[in-house]
Amino acid sequence: IDREKQDSYQYELIAFDHGKPRKQSSTKLFIQVNDMNDNSVLLSKTYIQLHVSENTPVGTELTYINATDNDIGLNGKIHYSITNGFPSSSWRDYFRIGDSTGM
Repeated sequence: IDREKQDSYQYELIAFDHGKPRKQSSTKLFIQVNDMNDNSVLLSKTYIQLHVSENTPVGTELTYINATDNDIGLNGKIHYSITNGFPSSSWRDYFRIGDSTGM
């Protein structure tokens, strides 16, 4: 079962006996497929190269990073971060990314 293809199922369940006359009863059956974290986050680009003018003010928006995840709820919530760079001692002084926006 793949929740991303079909997230719920509806059936009619019937119970009956073998008497004469046959007696039966029915009920509606609803099955909700729970999401698992089975999809990776996909970035819209695998490589990004930016050019920045020398006197660009800190805080200037340089680009927007877009990512998607086909999972739902917390499994599909995307967070962005810059984890390392060169030179490693100063990049945090100049570059940052919105944790939930990708900006």
